[in-house]
Amino acid sequence: MYRLPMLENVPGLQHVFSTVRDGDLGFGREDDARISENRRRFGERAFGAFDLGEAVALVPMRPGYEETIALVTPEDRGRGMKLRNDGIFCEAAITATETFFLAAADCYPIFVVDHKRWVLALIHASRESTVREIPRKTVEAMASLYGSEPPNLWIGIGPGIRAASYEVVGFSHAGDQRWKKFVKPSGRPNAHFVDLLGYIGKLFTDLAIPQDHIAICPADTFRSPRFFSHRRAKAADETDRRHAVIVRMVRP
Repeated sequence: MYRLPMLENVPGLQHVFSTVRDGDLGFGREDDARISENRRRFGERAFGAFDLGEAVALVPMRPGYEETIALVTPEDRGRGMKLRNDGIFCEAAITATETFFLAAADCYPIFVVDHKRWVLALIHASRESTVREIPRKTVEAMASLYGSEPPNLWIGIGPGIRAASYEVVGFSHAGDQRWKKFVKPSGRPNAHFVDLLGYIGKLFTDLAIPQDHIAICPADTFRSPRFFSHRRAKAADETDRRHAVIVRMVRP
């Protein structure tokens, strides 16, 4: 398992990312019971005591929910942790009470913490949601709903695919001035290396979130054997698996 050292002392924050050693934590490739058991064991290793019924799983990349930023309450507790398609369909979620869970592989799992207002958000930053600027919109929603102020926010960016490993053919924003610094030709026709992480970071700093409040996992999921990678699995014709993040705020 992996934690972002810079965020270990943020008041109330508890977070952990799984690694390959923790097994597949995403529904879709193995039966639900096996995945649920992997999740339970990982949670217990991370926190000592962990009940699947106390967490809420985000289910991203669903048609019709591409722009959805969900507000999660105690009524949602337990959703998506034991059964596929039972979680919160969204690209980001905000809560003042709940424990969040998100499985990923190459897309960036990102959490945003406001320990002053006791608010937590979790974002699934894929290419599509990054182009739609869901990270920015999530912070703006925290401000609108809870009065969160950017200087008080802490950002945790988990493992994801880096630009040198992320070649996209036909990237629709290659000519967009906003993406100019984050897109480079790869040498193949109509193909570019896309720096999602760089663009995500700019979205946050443009909101006046301090750079030294943004913690980033250094791993490139495509190249690191420590984490799962959708692209690596596809290239090697291997089983596609998912690591995950669990994040929560715990009052003293």
